[in-house]
Amino acid sequence: MFKNKFWCRLMTAMAVLSLTLLIGGTAIAKEQITLELPSMSPIEKTGQEIITTGNVGLAYQMYKLALWNSLHPEAKVVPKFPHGRGGRDRDFILTSLAGGDAPCYYRASAISPLYDAVKMGAAADITEIVNDPKLKAEYFDHMTPILKDYWKNILWIGDRCYGVVGEVNPFGLYYRKDWFKEAGIFNAQGVGAPPDHWTYKDFREIAKKITDPKKKRWGLLLRGHPSQVGVLMDMERFGAEEIIPDKTGKYTWRAGFTLPPMVEYMTYLHDMIFEDKSVLTGIEFGWGECWHGFFDQSKGGMIYDALPNGLVQYALRDRDCFRPLHFAEAAGLAPFPIGKGGIKEARAYGAGWMINPLLTDAEKKATVEFLLYSEVGIGREMARMYDYWRSKTKKPWPGNIHSFCGVPPNAEYLKPLGYGLPADYIHAWNLIMEEKIRPSLSLFGMYVKNMTGVLDALASATGKIISDPNVDIKKALSQAAAVANSKLNYKDENITPEKLKAYYTAVSEYYKETAPDFYKNTFQPLLEKYYKVW
Repeated sequence: MFKNKFWCRLMTAMAVLSLTLLIGGTAIAKEQITLELPSMSPIEKTGQEIITTGNVGLAYQMYKLALWNSLHPEAKVVPKFPHGRGGRDRDFILTSLAGGDAPCYYRASAISPLYDAVKMGAAADITEIVNDPKLKAEYFDHMTPILKDYWKNILWIGDRCYGVVGEVNPFGLYYRKDWFKEAGIFNAQGVGAPPDHWTYKDFREIAKKITDPKKKRWGLLLRGHPSQVGVLMDMERFGAEEIIPDKTGKYTWRAGFTLPPMVEYMTYLHDMIFEDKSVLTGIEFGWGECWHGFFDQSKGGMIYDALPNGLVQYALRDRDCFRPLHFAEAAGLAPFPIGKGGIKEARAYGAGWMINPLLTDAEKKATVEFLLYSEVGIGREMARMYDYWRSKTKKPWPGNIHSFCGVPPNAEYLKPLGYGLPADYIHAWNLIMEEKIRPSLSLFGMYVKNMTGVLDALASATGKIISDPNVDIKKALSQAAAVANSKLNYKDENITPEKLKAYYTAVSEYYKETAPDFYKNTFQPLLEKYYKVW
């Protein structure tokens, strides 16, 4: 009996010891992680704000974090409240990185271009993480084509990845449907709208037609800086290039301001402003002037600052403007006009994040997984449910038009039936979806130093062109090119003729597929005369 009790106790003790070692070993092997997230509200006021103000959005955010923590006890997340900046401010991010207390991720747009972020040590290389077979199968293999193009062009340098994206929205154009109807301008579907596949010739004529000096109405409200939405996208659709390779080999890059496509575009813009008098713009015109001029002041019939998901929100909630018309009766969405030789180059806005490079490998992986959870997986589905709740129409709207959680690349889930969206929005969205993003320099491991200085020089010339009816356009561009070239007087040995050949070969294929007339009649001659250095 004694022996049996002894062996029983011994076996029990061994079992307990084994279990203890197993649990302890698991705890040691599986690192306990705490991720500090960027946010916009002081933590001590979070609960009070939810209670006293009824801030359901904040409550949803806190619930999303709590759900993650319950599902991932080994990688807990806590809000980090960096002076109200939420990881969106360049100076804050760099300062907090230097101090070792930066949040685990932050907006990629806060530190751009990407090369600068990498050079300053502000972006972690997460290539191995995003290439993990499990994450690829669960998330990255389901990216829509436009999202994958955006991600590769914006957050990769060559074959190395420095961030993730959760959504992307290609820009379009907002227009006043009621003004178009008054002017007798209808598309093939009978809606007051531009023609489905309109050109810049159509665009210019329409802008003139809806301009009414007596009512202080202009056809187009335009931001006056080339680095902002509008001018830059117009230039691209004329085939204009801000920089080109240096044919002499002394430097890497030269300004492309004096090439024919840039001169052609600036002449077109100048004529619309001073001959047609159909454009309200100026060097002081930014986002606010254009936005309020269109929405609140009824000064313009078209603006470029159009993200499709924003228009859908306004259509369903009927933003308080355009009274007595409902928003969806007054405002419409259209793709940009088709450019020279058929160019339909997409320019998009996306939500992208870089990962804090000071994190451990386990923390970096957990951060990527949290971002996927938050912006693509369960967290995004909760956001859609929240959007459903807060919509005045009690119908959901797609706040994340292009996520990659299995959403097809077309607009099937935007069908009007059950979603309350006007059919013309769906039609316009499908037209915008025909556009494709052009390959970037970054995709081929290349970079332009001092690009901000180059754009500032171009902005100076643009300012003269949009404000002086008697300006010598070629002279203004030539002077700006000289200033830009002073910023480009360097030789980057990492940018080889082989890399340039690979890049321009990809661009050639892009134009050959998307704009064959431009490729044949304009791009090939430009390639031989200005771009080819191999």
